[in-house]
Order: sequence, then C-alpha cells, then structure tokens
Amino acid sequence: AAAAAAAAGAAHEAELEDARGAIRVAAAREAELRQRLEVAARSTPSPVSAETGQAMTAANEKAAAAEAAAVELRRRAGCGAVLLKGGHAAYFAAQGEGAAGGGRSPPPAMDVLVDGEAPPVWLSCARVGATEAAGGGCHGTGCVLSTAIAAMLAHGHPLVDSVVLAKAYVTQGMAS
Repeated sequence: AAAAAAAAGAAHEAELEDARGAIRVAAAREAELRQRLEVAARSTPSPVSAETGQAMTAANEKAAAAEAAAVELRRRAGCGAVLLKGGHAAYFAAQGEGAAGGGRSPPPAMDVLVDGEAPPVWLSCARVGATEAAGGGCHGTGCVLSTAIAAMLAHGHPLVDSVVLAKAYVTQGMAS
C-alpha cells in the first residue's frame, strides 16, 4: 500500500510539473502575442495616405512641421510609433523648383520616426533612380518598408535599428 501511495504521489507530482510547464508555455506565448500586437500597433504612412491635411504639406517644407505631423498622426492613430515617409512628397514638392531634371540633384528622401517620448529620429538617403522619373517608377515601397521593419522587430532588433535596416534594404532593392 505504501508503494502504491508513493507511486500515486509521484504521478501527482509529475502531473503538477506538467501543469506548471504548460503555464510557463502559455505565459511565454502570451508575452510573444503582446510583443506582436505592439509591433502591429506601429504605423508607416506615406504623406499621400496620411490624413493630416495641411500638416503634411508643411512636412515637406520644414523639419519641425514634419515632426509635428508625425506626432499628431501618432496621437490620432493611437499607435506606439509613426514613421512618416517623405520619399515621394519631397520629390514632387521639388518638381516645381526644377530640382529634378533641371541640372540639380533631387532632394534626399527624408523620413522621420516618432516613438513615444523619445526624440524624433531622422533618416536620409539619396533618391534612387526609379523615383526620379515623372510619376515615380517604384510602387509598393511603403509596403515593403513596413514588412521589412516588422521582420527586423520579429528578429529582436530595437525599433530604430529595425527602421534603419529596413530603409537600407528598400533603398538597395530600388537601386538594383
């Protein structure tokens, strides 16, 4: 009888340990889900699709206005961070000034990342060939950019690093 009780006790302990393991797995899955939801809460609008009206026009003219537009969009969307892309907007704004095709280089593609209370982060790179043609030649770069950012975040990179790596990836892809 003592052996049977000991065996039952050992079986009960094994069941308890299995239950504890299942709880740890569930907690880890919940933490992973929360992290994925945080990633999904990020936003990468282009000036064409962002609904901030006049602030978007001003964003092409002054850095402070771009930062304010990104902060406002972040507030309105209720997301953790906003990457306000300026690639297309800066180019088309410069068209009236003859920056492209007039002997001068087009302005760089400027993006601003606003993430909570952290200072805004500016990213700048030279404009790549296909976007310099009238009407642009590359479509879907914003979708590729946001997907690349999500992939970098999923690999555990911090947000700023993820954005920098994703922007380099998209720029290199457009250049090849």
